[in-house]
Amino acid sequence: MIPKLDRPRILDIGCGSGVPAMELARLSNGEIVGLDINQPLLDRLARKIEKAGLSDRVRIVKCSMFDIDCPDESFDIIWAEGSTFIIGFERALKEWRRFLKPKRFLVVHEMTWSHPDPPQEVYNYWKGLVPLQG
Repeated sequence: MIPKLDRPRILDIGCGSGVPAMELARLSNGEIVGLDINQPLLDRLARKIEKAGLSDRVRIVKCSMFDIDCPDESFDIIWAEGSTFIIGFERALKEWRRFLKPKRFLVVHEMTWSHPDPPQEVYNYWKGLVPLQG
C-alpha cells in the first residue's frame, strides 16, 4: 500500500501543458515542479497556474530531462508521463532516482499497444523512437 504523503514535493518531468501537474497540485496539496523544454507549452501552463491560483505551489522550469539540475533526494514523487521513452527507460531509472527521497516513488506512464496488430506505419514510427517496445 502506498502511504499518503503530507504536502509532497513532486517533480513532473516533461510536464508539457501541465495537465498532470495541475491535477497533482489539486489532489495532493503538495508542491509541484514541472520541467519541459517547450516554451509555448510552458507559457500555456503558466496561464493555467495563474488562473487556478496555484502560483504558490506549482513552479515551472525550462529544462531538458537530459540535464536536470535539482538537489539529490529533493522529491517525494517523480511523475513521468510520456517522457521516459525520450530518454530511455533504463537511463531514466538510473539518472532520476537520485532526485527521490529514500523510499519514495517514481510514477511512469507510457504508451502501450491497445490493439494486437497496429498499422505498420505506426509500428515503425514507435519502434524507431522506442526500440525496446518494438
